[in-house]
Amino acid sequence: MADDLLESLRAATQLSLADLRDLQALASSSPRFGSSEDEQLAYILWREELERFTSTLGDRQLAQDLQTALRTGQTLDTVRTQRERSVRLVAAAHPYRRKTPDSASTSSPKTVPSTVPHASTSGDLDRTPTVFSSTPYCISCADEVDGDATKATCGHLFCAPCLVRLFRLATRDESLFPPSCCKTPIPSTLAIPLLDVEDGKAYRRAVQEYSTPRRLYCSNGKCGMWLGSLPASKQDVLCGKCGRVTCSACKAPAHDAKVACADDLDGDAALKLAAQVNDVRCPKCHRVVERNGGCPHVVCLCRADLQITAPG
Repeated sequence: MADDLLESLRAATQLSLADLRDLQALASSSPRFGSSEDEQLAYILWREELERFTSTLGDRQLAQDLQTALRTGQTLDTVRTQRERSVRLVAAAHPYRRKTPDSASTSSPKTVPSTVPHASTSGDLDRTPTVFSSTPYCISCADEVDGDATKATCGHLFCAPCLVRLFRLATRDESLFPPSCCKTPIPSTLAIPLLDVEDGKAYRRAVQEYSTPRRLYCSNGKCGMWLGSLPASKQDVLCGKCGRVTCSACKAPAHDAKVACADDLDGDAALKLAAQVNDVRCPKCHRVVERNGGCPHVVCLCRADLQITAPG
């Protein structure tokens, strides 16, 4: 779904919510316009449907931003900032804007540009600056927020679900870490109280992992568990998740002294390689690669192509 269509749907949904609030306010303020129980139920169902649709639009936009970030190699915040800037530029260039009563006297850093043209009079046809609504909104899903919203360091607001989603994504993807808005990290103290126990543990593990410059991971390709920082000297490290033991020097499965290792001197490694059967070191990542049989063509974990032939 294109960005302009998402923005149009989001704006239309916000207008519908505003209309609903006006109807409810009118019904409650004047007995003349009082509504029946059936009408009140209809209002409730209508609002729930609009809120569900708004949440769906927010999820779609996040997925679209992530896809753009992966395709272009940019960060999620960069993609989001560029999209929001484009929306504001389009809104600012639109010649038709309806002035709101408080637009001349109210100014707020948390504003949403009106992106849907309204019925206008002849006096509105002149080019005027973009009119902004003072209603606070979530910078991620653009939904209206209440007093429970979280303000990031840059000043933008996040609703609780969007902030939790951002921290979950950053926990799983190092390119999104630390969770940020406007290239400014969001303090973890703002989100930790909103995370459940498992998400909190995962985030704390991610903080330790991503802050470690030289890391060791489990040699089991199906596991890949972070085992901590690389030891200063060669060690065999046990993975607490799958039980595989990994050599910290060559990052391959633990081996005996007869197997060549990155910790060996060049001469020793050459002698060991000559004595090994079907074992070679990848010239790209220096892992020890073993061929148990079949085609001599082998693809290393680092995607390097190797030719391993039996000696003799």
